[in-house]
Amino acid sequence: MNKGLIIVLLMLQVLTAYSQNPDLHCTFFNKSTVDHVIITGVHGYKNPLFQIGIGSVVNKIKAPRGRKSNIATGPYLGSISASIEFSRDSGAIFIGPQISYWSNHIFAKVGLPFISYGANIIAYADARLDNARKGSLVFRPEIALVRKFKWLPFQGAYLALVYGYNFKLLNQNFSGINRHNFALKFYMKYR
Repeated sequence: MNKGLIIVLLMLQVLTAYSQNPDLHCTFFNKSTVDHVIITGVHGYKNPLFQIGIGSVVNKIKAPRGRKSNIATGPYLGSISASIEFSRDSGAIFIGPQISYWSNHIFAKVGLPFISYGANIIAYADARLDNARKGSLVFRPEIALVRKFKWLPFQGAYLALVYGYNFKLLNQNFSGINRHNFALKFYMKYR
């Protein structure tokens, strides 16, 4: 578990460095339409987990290239975020730092910009003192229906209905997380 947690923390450090320095040659953060968001969410039905974090969302329209139609495709969304999933249920305390990347690029090209897909790396741990060394590193691909709000007070916010599947990369016997993950996430723009 310690190696998994170190990997996640290093990835969070790289994410933070890219988001703080717009001069780096990373096309994701050199867009003029980046929204910074606070993420909240509820995961699961059997073992519920709550999520809180921060992220950046790119939102842009692409003009058609080489098409006879004048209809632009998109909006294209891309999101990168860092968050924590947590739960306190039946005596167990689960903590899961996570990093995520989301996009709707493939679906927006075919006229379905409200469908997004993403990937997460999560380092789950049981935070009870007697189980401090127990945990698992999880890879979770996800697909979601996303709705952007255009009315106040939530203008610029996103709501996502998400399905994901948890692949345990370390410690296959770790319990307390759902194999099939259903979630409702809310991305609130703060700047």
